[in-house]
Amino acid sequence: MPLLSLLALLSVGQAMAQPLPFEGRWAMKLEWCVAKDGQPPPIRLTAKRLDAIVMTCDFTSVLPGGVSHRVEADCVAGKDRGREFFGFAKLDDRLYWNWGSRTEGYVRCPD
Repeated sequence: MPLLSLLALLSVGQAMAQPLPFEGRWAMKLEWCVAKDGQPPPIRLTAKRLDAIVMTCDFTSVLPGGVSHRVEADCVAGKDRGREFFGFAKLDDRLYWNWGSRTEGYVRCPD
């Protein structure tokens, strides 16, 4: 294999290994990153899953679109199961979760 082709493949592999901008733990307020009585715990996002107090979702598709990512997922909320579509956009230090007609803003929790 020519060296340039090999270098191109390595670059693609490194780009694919980079975390998506929305991956991590997120809360509506920084002080909520450590859940206390009455406060919702942070949501956890990976490239393949959402864990939130209201539901868990396994992503079936994640499509980039500029600063946002469109996600299709199989979700479970209590006894309800269904296919959901939502978007994540990271702008500066905030994550915006668009779901249906709602948009909620989050701050990244420290590791």
